[in-house]
Amino acid sequence: GDGSPLSYLLEYITREDDGSELLDIVEELANRFSKENVGHDNYRRGSGGMCLLGYLNRDECDKLRNLLSRGKWAVSREEIYDGGVREIAKYLIIVLRQASSRGHGLLLRAHS
Repeated sequence: GDGSPLSYLLEYITREDDGSELLDIVEELANRFSKENVGHDNYRRGSGGMCLLGYLNRDECDKLRNLLSRGKWAVSREEIYDGGVREIAKYLIIVLRQASSRGHGLLLRAHS
């Protein structure tokens, strides 16, 4: 797809068990600043090519980390890269743990 690990998660985690809640939070991180959510695309067209995609507050970070760590979610059978979802989840847990230990949330940005 677009090369984003979060897009890969959104595509290949199923909505059974905790998957629905998990995907809702990942969607906020990936698209909270989208035109559909805020009514304009100024965040996606920042100066110097900086694009703000989404954020999670500290509570959302803790919730997502717990959902990913519990492992009560399933990977779709159509996953392209075997183990890709689990690898992305592993590294996302690390980032979320660091944000939580510092008492912060998370901001996702990209460069165009």
